[in-house]
Amino acid sequence: MSSEYTPPSFKEVGFHCPHCGVYAHQNWFDVALEGGPDDSGETLSLGTCEKCGRFSLWIDGEMIYPPSADLPLPRVEMPEGVREVYLEARRTLDASPRAASALLRLAIRGLISHLGETDDVAENLEYLNRRGLDEKIQIALRRLRMVGEEAVEPGMIDSGDGEETARALFEILNLIVDALLVQPRRVDEMLGKLPDRE
Repeated sequence: MSSEYTPPSFKEVGFHCPHCGVYAHQNWFDVALEGGPDDSGETLSLGTCEKCGRFSLWIDGEMIYPPSADLPLPRVEMPEGVREVYLEARRTLDASPRAASALLRLAIRGLISHLGETDDVAENLEYLNRRGLDEKIQIALRRLRMVGEEAVEPGMIDSGDGEETARALFEILNLIVDALLVQPRRVDEMLGKLPDRE
């Protein structure tokens, strides 16, 4: 199992599945289109994930399905329930950026509640600020209408949300996980390797 992200790559034996996000073995099958192998037609290839059973489609080495495979995968350290909603939003983006944004706001609320002390997003953000959440992330959450006067209720569809908003919500989720779960753990690991000179 790979801990580093391995993006989907044509005919690779294993990579992080664009559907389930897990590093898994891929099985490959080729189909000739518009003629036989001696023809100049394109070749359709099908990769199937051994973990989730879902497939990716490739034409002449370029992945055409799923179309949102360029989206970042959730950080491994993301809480499981939040991760499930993140992956659902990832599968939803191409069909409906508004629905993906609604799911992502729900996931962010879940993450902030998981990391905070109450069910109130604004109060939890104050608590997370004291824990070291970068003020720029909080500004981004306001601009993405997670908090403030123009906040959109998590899970609600907002007609103003487009693909750009959804992609920013994906990114901010991973940034919060990185800032409050990944980096503190790495610092603790580093301190554990250093001699105590106090």
